[in-house]
Amino acid sequence: MNAALSAMRNKTDKNDARGIAQVLRSGWYSPVHMKSRRSHAMRTLLSSRKACLRKCIDLTNEVRGLLKVYGLRLPERIKHTRFDATVRPFIEVHPDLSLALVPQLDARLALLQTYQELDKRVKHAASTNSVCLLLMEIPGVGPITALSFVAAVDDPARFRNSRTVAAHFGLTPRRFQSGETDNPGRISKAGDMEVRSALYTAANAMLTRCTGGSSIKSLGDAPDADQRAPPCCCGRGQKARGCHASHVGQ
Repeated sequence: MNAALSAMRNKTDKNDARGIAQVLRSGWYSPVHMKSRRSHAMRTLLSSRKACLRKCIDLTNEVRGLLKVYGLRLPERIKHTRFDATVRPFIEVHPDLSLALVPQLDARLALLQTYQELDKRVKHAASTNSVCLLLMEIPGVGPITALSFVAAVDDPARFRNSRTVAAHFGLTPRRFQSGETDNPGRISKAGDMEVRSALYTAANAMLTRCTGGSSIKSLGDAPDADQRAPPCCCGRGQKARGCHASHVGQ
């Protein structure tokens, strides 16, 4: 729409209306799917969970950085549930630190409790959804990935086949073809970034952590037919992510 309207010499409301009418007349547009209320409810739950987790991590990193000024270096890896019990004793023995950092620890603890509650609700929503249960049978796919995918797809009937599902989430390679030049590039990265990230995480877990065999994992581990050599981790991840999308689309 923007490209068609930019061809107008002068931008006026009259010219914009004429351009929009011409686009509709010629069919140069794609219909947009309006997601259901149930799909929006799933996405809202996932977004709230992720927001609380991010803020909790931000406060954790802030406390770590402020403690370094006083020569207190915390261990690199501390579980979210044990961070408060590990750090609070160091802070409370110093009055100056307690004045500034104890409120941050209290705020972080409240965010952590909210995140844990939202995480339980996400897992409950995934465990009560038949499609999510089917997806979680795939090695590497958990409740977050399954619920994210189901919420983004919403209505599988709007896709013609499984290939269009992978293209919808930007998991298919870009292509530049002109004359004798035919250059397939990286994945397009179009569509929902959160779903694409969840599928990549699931594919990476399946290829690197899952010890059992599966048809999707064997496809990702297969030698690349074009290169005649084992593909790199990114290439395997792209194949496996496409298989995840294809599995649900079918």
